[in-house]
Amino acid sequence: MFVLSSPLQKVLARRPAWLTASVCLFVFAVLARLYVLLGAAGDAEFGPSHGDMKFYHDWALRIVGGQWTDHRAFYGLPLYAYWLAAVYAVFGTQPYLAVLGQILAEGGTVVCIYKIGGRLFAKEPSRAGQTVGLAAAIGWIFFQPAQTYATVLMPTSYFVLAFWAIIWWIVRESQDHRGELRLRDFALLGLLIGAVAMMIANILFLLPPLVVLLAAKRPRPATLENNNPAARRRRNPHWRNKLAAAALLGCGVVAGASPCWLHNWVICGEPVFLSAHSGLNFYMGNNPTATGYPKVPAGLRADQQGLLLDSIASAERAAGHPLRRAEVSAFWSAKAKQFIWNQPGAWLRLLAVKAGNFWRGFIYDDISVMTPLRDSGILLPGPGFALVSTLTLAGAVLVLRHRPAARWVAAAVALQMASLMTVFITERYRLAAAPGLLLLGCAGIWETAAALRARRLLPVAAYATALAAAVTFVYWPPSDPSLRVLDDYNASLADLRADRVDAALARLQKVLALQPANAEANFAAGNAWLAKGDRDRAKFYYRHTLQLEPTHERVLHNLGVLALEENRHEMAEQFLLRSLTRRPDDAATLYLLARAQTECGHLPDARIAIAHALQLEPGRPDYVALRDQIAAAEPVSSAIH
Repeated sequence: MFVLSSPLQKVLARRPAWLTASVCLFVFAVLARLYVLLGAAGDAEFGPSHGDMKFYHDWALRIVGGQWTDHRAFYGLPLYAYWLAAVYAVFGTQPYLAVLGQILAEGGTVVCIYKIGGRLFAKEPSRAGQTVGLAAAIGWIFFQPAQTYATVLMPTSYFVLAFWAIIWWIVRESQDHRGELRLRDFALLGLLIGAVAMMIANILFLLPPLVVLLAAKRPRPATLENNNPAARRRRNPHWRNKLAAAALLGCGVVAGASPCWLHNWVICGEPVFLSAHSGLNFYMGNNPTATGYPKVPAGLRADQQGLLLDSIASAERAAGHPLRRAEVSAFWSAKAKQFIWNQPGAWLRLLAVKAGNFWRGFIYDDISVMTPLRDSGILLPGPGFALVSTLTLAGAVLVLRHRPAARWVAAAVALQMASLMTVFITERYRLAAAPGLLLLGCAGIWETAAALRARRLLPVAAYATALAAAVTFVYWPPSDPSLRVLDDYNASLADLRADRVDAALARLQKVLALQPANAEANFAAGNAWLAKGDRDRAKFYYRHTLQLEPTHERVLHNLGVLALEENRHEMAEQFLLRSLTRRPDDAATLYLLARAQTECGHLPDARIAIAHALQLEPGRPDYVALRDQIAAAEPVSSAIH
């Protein structure tokens, strides 16, 4: 221990009562996230232009435009989209204003981490616990995945705050109120879990530790202060009271999620509790070609909106008739269950792969924002998942053996991992476990340092051995070549969106050197050469893409556009027709097809195509003008037919 100098003691003595470590950490976290947000806001690449960000943004715009529902069960968890719509309705379409709420949530998460750390070593905050909590909280502030997902349009920050606020409550309750049973707390927790489940359903995996906490409550010894009848009832929770608390917890979950299931069941008539896209996610994570990371099934587009539309169309083609969204979800769930039932050994191996993916340092950023932010120098220097995973694996045994409170943290990490075993691993999905990993990793370092000071060499040697094994396991590169080039491929797409064509081509050359048969990389290379104005090279890569994937609708669309611009109208018509076999409701492609057919003299077909385009996007001036042009050119008898 060190002695504070007299001037510093006087300064600390005069500080306001509200200026606590929690307040300082909250402010520091918010300022750090604002710094990243300001850097990202200056680059158009980091707006809602692709992936799930665009999916939520477009959904919010439809709500603001008056389309509160499409009278079908939700195909995506709705709460974040409606929250964005509320922000847009009040402040205008300013995505970065919506992110401010996420930044405040990050400050709350930092406080929760600090509070949990304070109780890891004792029932009341101790010096050791506060030091570990402070280190873990600062680690979260600089944790690069947290910096990334807090400053883009994603609901992850709200989920992480709710998750670790509940764990903080569990840790405190298990230490401070073992004999008191407050039914109101369980009702409120149920409401919170149900509401957050409308944003990210993984929060439901926190119900088991709450039930365990409830079952573990034991009577406290009587004292003069609590020996009255009411105090005895709180001190000696009867099994009926425990059942009542469990019932209130469950009812709270149902009530909290009621806007979602009432919409699905009452308005739409479909028995879906949260979202009908769960079946597709279940299949993507459990099928014969699954890798433990997101892998889009053959025949479906990779972007979020296209994936949802194609998954519905594919299920309807298999059924031979239109399906309700609940039936679409059941279709994909049945395919996944068939794989599990027919190939149990392969499925168990897949689960082991997913478990390894959860702990490994490989980054699967499914919305492709982390690498561009880091490469642009926008993110603050800080650790990634690999470091905190390594420290946790090395020190967890030392911590869990002697620190009961740390077992709740470990259980939270294990439950978050278990929730991902049902689907797949991505960086943002496993982000919610990172606060627990930071706490366990920092606690492991503290325990090892304490053992070293006490000259207990066996724990130190065990930690060093575990650390070496963890480094080997976590940092071992993936064996799949497509995963090794994934980061460069995603970064090349970001470069293309930001008009950094030369940088995109340089990355794509590295990708194609390792994966020459990668259809998407060839398509991206074609787009890059087209952006540079080299049509011949663009066509070369487009044709190579078609050799690899003959029904690639975006390549067919682009080749149709090029043929149309070159006045090769018959060829344009053929390419666009082939593109529409995969995307029959793409209004832009229908419009281009109508143009090509008009030039070819196929006026009846052109009239049908432009009419379909106008059904999808009514009132588009260019569509209306083409419709009128076709009507003026088409003979009256043909128009009647």
